[in-house]
Amino acid sequence: MIKCRSYWGFFLILVIFTTILTACDEKFGQTVITKPDEFYYNYEAKEKYILRAIAKVFREKNMGTNVKIDEEKNTVETDYYIQDNWRTKCSARVKRISWK
Repeated sequence: MIKCRSYWGFFLILVIFTTILTACDEKFGQTVITKPDEFYYNYEAKEKYILRAIAKVFREKNMGTNVKIDEEKNTVETDYYIQDNWRTKCSARVKRISWK
């Protein structure tokens, strides 16, 4: 009986030790996003008005700082915005579809 208890104690200590090691692992618990979220909308307006509206929404919703509009590439981008442990960057691109 005494030998059986010593094996159970050793097994219990081994389980606790492996649990502590896996809890302290760097890769365990990190969130890695490989592809950013994308949303598509269709608007019936000229590109420059859509870009200005998107930039205004980014500013109002505090979705980033230093909102930049590039009318040649039809894009709107912000700098990285850090909140809690998340670093966020918003970008939007506009492309013309057929008017037919």
